[in-house]
Amino acid sequence: MTSLNRLARHVQLRTIWLLLFLLAACLSSTSAHSTSRIAHFLPDIALNEIFPTATHTSEPAGSLPVAKVFKDQEQLGYVYVTTDIVNTRGYSSFPIDTLVAMSMDGSIVAAKLLEHHEPIVLIGIPESRVEAFIQGYIGQNYIKNRPKPGAPPPVDIISGATVTLMVVGDSIMRSSQLVARQEGIGQPAAPATAPVAVKRSIDTSNHTISSWDELLQSGAIQRLHVSVADINQAFIDNGRTEAAAHPQEGDPQDTFIDLYAALVSVPSIGQSLLGEADYNYLQQELKPGQQAMLVVGNGLYSFKGSGYVRGGIFDRIEIIQDLDSFHFTDLDHQRLPGVKAAG
Repeated sequence: MTSLNRLARHVQLRTIWLLLFLLAACLSSTSAHSTSRIAHFLPDIALNEIFPTATHTSEPAGSLPVAKVFKDQEQLGYVYVTTDIVNTRGYSSFPIDTLVAMSMDGSIVAAKLLEHHEPIVLIGIPESRVEAFIQGYIGQNYIKNRPKPGAPPPVDIISGATVTLMVVGDSIMRSSQLVARQEGIGQPAAPATAPVAVKRSIDTSNHTISSWDELLQSGAIQRLHVSVADINQAFIDNGRTEAAAHPQEGDPQDTFIDLYAALVSVPSIGQSLLGEADYNYLQQELKPGQQAMLVVGNGLYSFKGSGYVRGGIFDRIEIIQDLDSFHFTDLDHQRLPGVKAAG
């Protein structure tokens, strides 16, 4: 793993970016039909190497295409391909197909890279090391033992393939939880009367112009401030022994990162931060269902990330909605010279 000391040698940044993302398309489920990836790969999967007593599988079914594995009439587990379940794209922007097999209780019993178009081999990393990373997920059960936010993967990330392995590992974890939800693994019986969900919507008629401080206080702008002391303590608290042995240098009170984010497609927020002219231009650019997010950073640590430098991927920014997640690329952003809010 690259030490944060080396990362912090980048010049201090005062950069503002506008990131566009499509919620509707990214969060839509894949239909289970003959064009699913599991249907494509299933005939070539050596099922007996995963479930030694298996006799057959069902046809892929469900809004998330999953094939059930059987020994005669007894179900042994499930097999699926991550790209049918979650958005799995790395440097190349092409899907990274990973086979996952789960037991009836949600334990991962097999994981294998099936197909990818990543440049990891071109930079001298053998695929055997990538396979070893993926196989480190075998035995994990993310239904019984849900990971804490920010928890490290069960296997160390390989330097030089950080983005690819981060995406693959995240897809294995999230897809197993989504499949478990669809198949009812580890879930209590539904109550006789389900609570009525409260529906909320954005008030697009509100065009109140607010200052920077007012937006912060209301929560329209979210802030994360981490000092050098904070990050070094976080290494210790999270058991990152290698990082803790190489602490970030500098005054403990120095700013490691001062990060802000706001949803500027919301009229009152966007008009306050972008000004009327830029907000109107943004609205013309956004397609139905798209939202825009402003990210502002300062300090020793760049939110752009090493993946952005090498492959145009913001590997340190991830949008998570329940069990759906995705990253931005350089095609999704626009650099801004500043913000217009007072203060």
